[in-house]
Amino acid sequence: AITTIERGGIAIVPNFIPPSEVSRLRADATNLYRDGHFIVDALAGYGAKAGARDKSSFDPSKDRAVLPAYIPSKKQNGPFVSSTLGDVDGRKGLTSTISALRSNLAQALDRPGLDTPDGGDNHEMSSTRFGP
Repeated sequence: AITTIERGGIAIVPNFIPPSEVSRLRADATNLYRDGHFIVDALAGYGAKAGARDKSSFDPSKDRAVLPAYIPSKKQNGPFVSSTLGDVDGRKGLTSTISALRSNLAQALDRPGLDTPDGGDNHEMSSTRFGP
């Protein structure tokens, strides 16, 4: 995988996250979406054509909602890192896995800027939901 990344490619590691953990995270996201904790993403496509201001032509298949770790417009942590919503331990496990991956890649690729601590400042994490 490292060689692929060094050549500018995209490395795909089957079952990097075990299927049981994927199921756990999917169930958590489904429940949090149902309970209204996802927010509509600024990049969501509204309307039949890009940039349409007429929300009456909203196409649900283009809907995109996120459960962010950080909400830049509000400069505050988002529901992904909440310690009171849903499967907190499942999301923390994913955050730790991604943090370890970043640390390993930082060392293997000699890119120290990739290394981020496993903590509350992992603002790039989110769950994303597309379509109906």
